[in-house]
Amino acid sequence: MNLPDGFVAEQIYEVPNTEQVSWISMAVDDRGRLITSDQRGGLYRLTVSDDQQPSAPKLGRRSAAGRSA
Repeated sequence: MNLPDGFVAEQIYEVPNTEQVSWISMAVDDRGRLITSDQRGGLYRLTVSDDQQPSAPKLGRRSAAGRSA
């Protein structure tokens, strides 16, 4: 991975492709957690803390209109 000077990339979570398939979008909620969507419409909340492994439980499924179902 090529990054501009002064930038650092760090892998914090490996998406289990058999369960969550490819993540195609991400946003940050008001608590700093990533809300992600996979290519099949699943929604996940990625939480990273210093004292435990990252977790990404499924929140639901996007509807055709983009709202959580």
